[in-house]
Amino acid sequence: MDQVPVSDAVAHGFWLGETEVTQGQWRAIMGTTPWQGRPSVQEGSLVAATYISWGGGQEFCRRLTQIERSAGRLPAGHVYRLPRGGEWELACRAGSQEAYCYGADSSLLGEYAVCEESRNGEYAHEVRSRKPNAWGFYDMHGNVSELCGGGYTLSREIIARGGSWDLPALLCESAIQWEVLSGAADSVGFRPVLVSNPVEAVKDVASEAEVEEDMESSRRPIVESGPRERISTCIRLTMIQVSPDPDFVMGSPVGEAGRSKDEDQRAAPINRGFWLGETEVTQSQWHAVMGTKPWAGEAYVLEGDEVAATYVSWNDAREFCRRLTERERLAGRVPAGHSYRLPREAEWELACRAGSQAAYCYGADESGLGSYAVFGCDKESEGAHAREVKRWTLPEVPLRLLRKPNAWGFYDMHGNVSEWCEEVYSKFERVSRGGSWYEPASGCRSAVRTRDVSGARRSYLGFRAALAFSSGLESQSPQKPAINTGIGLAMLHVKAAPNFVMGSSDYEPGHDSDEAMRPVSIAREFWLAETEVTQAQWNQLMATTPWTGQPFVQEWAGVAATHVSLEHAQEFCRRLTQSEREAGRLPAGFVYRLPREAEWELACRAGSRAAYCFGWDAGLLGAYAVFDESRSGAFAHAVKTRKPNAWGFYDMHGNVWEWCEDVDRRSGGVGRGGSWGISAQDCRSALRVRFDASYRVEYLGFRPALAASSDK
Repeated sequence: MDQVPVSDAVAHGFWLGETEVTQGQWRAIMGTTPWQGRPSVQEGSLVAATYISWGGGQEFCRRLTQIERSAGRLPAGHVYRLPRGGEWELACRAGSQEAYCYGADSSLLGEYAVCEESRNGEYAHEVRSRKPNAWGFYDMHGNVSELCGGGYTLSREIIARGGSWDLPALLCESAIQWEVLSGAADSVGFRPVLVSNPVEAVKDVASEAEVEEDMESSRRPIVESGPRERISTCIRLTMIQVSPDPDFVMGSPVGEAGRSKDEDQRAAPINRGFWLGETEVTQSQWHAVMGTKPWAGEAYVLEGDEVAATYVSWNDAREFCRRLTERERLAGRVPAGHSYRLPREAEWELACRAGSQAAYCYGADESGLGSYAVFGCDKESEGAHAREVKRWTLPEVPLRLLRKPNAWGFYDMHGNVSEWCEEVYSKFERVSRGGSWYEPASGCRSAVRTRDVSGARRSYLGFRAALAFSSGLESQSPQKPAINTGIGLAMLHVKAAPNFVMGSSDYEPGHDSDEAMRPVSIAREFWLAETEVTQAQWNQLMATTPWTGQPFVQEWAGVAATHVSLEHAQEFCRRLTQSEREAGRLPAGFVYRLPREAEWELACRAGSRAAYCFGWDAGLLGAYAVFDESRSGAFAHAVKTRKPNAWGFYDMHGNVWEWCEDVDRRSGGVGRGGSWGISAQDCRSALRVRFDASYRVEYLGFRPALAASSDK
């Protein structure tokens, strides 16, 4: 089997199989044909081997190690094993930071990959049937998903990478990873890696237990070395690039000195690269963008252009990022699809650690912290304030002594000022990281989390900006105009989405088991109501007011209609079809019906893969939705009182749950979108609820879809 050497772009060099293991290679080592007689199989010695379990892949590597050692072909101290996720992705990307090894255009993937759009049949294909990547590896995208030796959580789930013949191009990107139960499937295989093994370096023959112990240690994140790309802004803020780390684990281990209960270790995959400020935002940079000096005249402040800006709230910091995005975009300095924002906690901690698993970026000994951080200042002392970023100013010396940056070039990740992050800690509190000038050393550890209300302005609170790919919002640019009905209900056009992925990631806060991500082909265009059906629209068509006299109801023409069962909503759609056809307004071959779940979610997301149509920050939901924290009363509200999503739809989050056409076997009906009476987390784009089909309540309504009658 050909092995392609990979350079020392990580903490260790390794060799990786040029191709996936073939049926011929598997048979030669293992003497079995687990794919024989199974469905979706093409047999051939050069076809990628499938129906291989994770344990089977490990055993193949163990036997290959033994055979090659006996033949004298194995480098001293090396073993074959399954690759870690980080090793696999490094080799897959081959230097690319785009979605694929060659760039971002999914339409070109067929030249490099056997996927749903480019396959010759519903089975794994021969290896090397497509182009290799820049480093010489074949089929890193597609053909078969490849088992890896390390999971993306601490509970050792098995992951596979690379997509496969039965997945669309969208799901064959370099960063995507899959959880598999056993690996034994028609679209799962593997390729081995050859690495130095510390156990093998000590003795030639290791016990199986020792090999497994080394495999366990190999699950640690890969640490990159070497120079990192930098970009500079108009305000002289240097941004340093941070590569993706889908295997990143944040938090502190039990036993770390100073550890708090909210630092539990957890998987935090970072699947896209980003840039982060080399330093905290300074007073001069803040003033250049915002035109204010919120620290002026406040206690515990040293004024100076290079001093970290303080007395800046979470809301203030986010506004700075928004304005900086506008300013840099006008100057043509923002990469396409990117914007400035606060870093997410995992991004911040990844950049702070810079590959270190110890308490600090440089190690575990707090006595070394003074070389890297401003900390431990008594509020009664002369130095009780934030300092200049990067450096110490020494009295009577015309020089400035630099503090040490971490291994990736970031200054003051420990101490100086605690830095706001994007996440919400609780209903009213936001997260900050890194400790500050008055915290002790233990309060400046990489894993320390602190919090304050979003409006807090303190002498020890500041921030640094991140530059990252935006939340995923896409402009749909509808090709067809809206359709207006005779009852004043506007229908907005939605294009077909054959590669749509619905559901949410396991790591999305609030994720439920029935939200598993899955590809859904929406093969035809449709129209969906701009708003939920209102009381006036319902009454005009149905001549009833089922909500009258019911509790928790606000009666008014523009309020969303409630107390409507699934059957009644379907009857409304039937009558609307009839009235619009009679009026000559119905497109030929189309009918009104309730939207299917996938159609509803496509329109709700409006191009976003985040928790909400606008991004991840639940703190912004009130601008788009009527829900528990933003309502003006305990009842459904008038439609269009909040912002629309990027495609023009109102109230997809909140106000009233919306019936969908899909039938749930256990209850009869599915509702989407959340309502006025529940939390932000329960208004996420992916959330599903089940209702009895006869349910008629104050928080349940609907909006119709207009679709081809053959799609009924």
